[in-house]
Amino acid sequence: MRHNISLRYPVSVSRPDREMILIFHHCRQHSPSILSFTGQPLAGYSFEMATPRKPVKKTTFLEAVAAAIQHEKEVFEFYEKNAASLKTGPIQNLFYQLAEDVDDHIQMIGELYSQVKGGEMLPNLKMASEVNKLNTTSLQILMRRLDRNKGQNAGGDELEALRLATQEHEDAADFYKKISEKFDDPSIKFLFRALANFQEENRILLESYSSYLTQGTPYSQPSAYWEQE
Repeated sequence: MRHNISLRYPVSVSRPDREMILIFHHCRQHSPSILSFTGQPLAGYSFEMATPRKPVKKTTFLEAVAAAIQHEKEVFEFYEKNAASLKTGPIQNLFYQLAEDVDDHIQMIGELYSQVKGGEMLPNLKMASEVNKLNTTSLQILMRRLDRNKGQNAGGDELEALRLATQEHEDAADFYKKISEKFDDPSIKFLFRALANFQEENRILLESYSSYLTQGTPYSQPSAYWEQE
């Protein structure tokens, strides 16, 4: 969140740019939340301020749920986008299936929220005001570190698509495990640990398909994976 503060400095110098720089650095020393400012000597300066975000540890359960759902939606988009570029076959079918599985994950998150809140339904996170508010939480910003794989397109290369997807789930599992330890709230801990398990299951499945493509050994065939389940 940002807001502007206008200050007036009744000074006049021959090098206004230098004056602005000096004032900016002086103010930053006293208020690190200042992002930028514009203005002219005598006319005053408009400072753009950033409202400090609360620490990740103080994330509410709703904020944690919103962050998890947003991540799942982005994973869905990743699978849909890459599946469309893959040739018809087992890998494309797998990607479409994993995209559909996102609905199960989101449903689980919603049910957990309702359970924790004594039957209260999950708020409609599609409301613009809610999305804007929840997307700027410290947790959401921290989770953007997981964007390195979701935003990529394998360009129809099956092995590359599997590599990206595997890395995505590995990163997400590692993130959820580590971030869960930062919270005292048992509900948030349980949510992130459950999501970490989902990520691990998908990673193992994807690795089995990668092995099948590169080695074709009986134990790494996708069918063998499902039989073991």
